[in-house]
Amino acid sequence: MTDLAKAEQRLPRWMLGCATVGLLAALLMGQGRFGLGFALGAALAILNYYWLHEAVETLMGDGRRGLSPPDEERLSPPARAEKLTAAGRGGLSSPDEERLSPPVPATVRARVPKSAVAKFLVRYPLAFGAVFAFYKTGWLPFVAVLAGFFVPVAGVLVEAFIQLVEGWS
Repeated sequence: MTDLAKAEQRLPRWMLGCATVGLLAALLMGQGRFGLGFALGAALAILNYYWLHEAVETLMGDGRRGLSPPDEERLSPPARAEKLTAAGRGGLSSPDEERLSPPVPATVRARVPKSAVAKFLVRYPLAFGAVFAFYKTGWLPFVAVLAGFFVPVAGVLVEAFIQLVEGWS
């Protein structure tokens, strides 16, 4: 596993850890409403991160997922033969074969799931709607919700510190 893959796995844990520390700090100071607002903002921010990560993985994947049968017909003969060979083995191929296999031609277009597009488009309106609702209603402290939105930044800073420490050792 590469360092980037390890960092991607650790990042959500750092975000949850930072959100927990922030919530506990607010509760220990007797600021229950602030803690609730912080937790809600953090939850929205972490959800936003997951949706963004999923959309980027879907859009920037290797292009082999989501090929429809008409797209398969446009594959070059070597790529089609490779796909048929893999299908003869139950669709399984070794990691070396996948690494050495030729890339899918640019003429083949992967189908992006509608759910990934919806999540990509809904991220900011959801965040802005939540901020606007708490600003207008005053139900939870506006500043607390905004502070919660910065939890992913705190998680990235923790991961950056970890990367620096690992680089020096």
